[in-house]
Amino acid sequence: MIVIIVTLTTTSTYAAVTFATSTTTTTTTSSTTTTSSTTTTSSTRTVPPPPVLDGFSQIQYGSSTCKDTLNTTKSNDVIVVFTGAESAGQVFTVTDTANLPWHLRASTQFNSSGQFVNTFEEYYTVAPKPLTNDLITVTYILTGGSNGCSALGIAGANATAPFDPSSTSAGCSGPEGLPRYAVSSNATTSGSVSICTSNTNDLLITGMWMSGDALNSSPANFTVLANSSAPAEGPGSLSFNEAYQRVFTNETSLPVTWTFGGDSWAIIADAVTGDS
Repeated sequence: MIVIIVTLTTTSTYAAVTFATSTTTTTTTSSTTTTSSTTTTSSTRTVPPPPVLDGFSQIQYGSSTCKDTLNTTKSNDVIVVFTGAESAGQVFTVTDTANLPWHLRASTQFNSSGQFVNTFEEYYTVAPKPLTNDLITVTYILTGGSNGCSALGIAGANATAPFDPSSTSAGCSGPEGLPRYAVSSNATTSGSVSICTSNTNDLLITGMWMSGDALNSSPANFTVLANSSAPAEGPGSLSFNEAYQRVFTNETSLPVTWTFGGDSWAIIADAVTGDS
């Protein structure tokens, strides 16, 4: 009889151990779930941020200098400046109150009504910190008529190599390498370039500088940043516009077409690539 009592007590003890083991198993399952969640978060962080517009400002006219104030919200933005003026050759210097180093990206010239020559250029820099009321000054080196400038802040770009390397990539070499530009010939009212990209994470940008009447149409599927037409000043009046488009595939012979009321113009097209 004593043996039976001892046996019942021992069984009760084992039941308690069995419950504790069940609790430990539940804790292990929770740990496994936490590990799975951590893996998902890590995967999300590997996706590169897209290049997006992070600020824009434009001055349609200036005399000798063009002063444009830009504000951005992100670090390591790529800043692109388009600027034009009534004179030949590289006619600008670019400075700003943040003391950033500016680089010439593209330059082209065109005749305006056979009377004088206009110049249109693209500059860029990288801003390590967000810009607050950064005054960008484009100085007109040569004497002449009016000028204009615009500044685009682009976040999520590759700060080390900001532009799509299509000029050196397979299938993108030759005339479709970036940047692309086109200028008017006699009495042409439409300007177009075709571009090729080698990355799937680009922001396409384009600008136009025109002498004559207002802009008629902007490139298909692009968002126009400024539709600031010049007043009716007769021959030599200016119009200055910019536009952008996000692309998520490699582009081949993508048309970038502006049409104008005037017949003297220049356009530049480029692609800022995302960080990877």
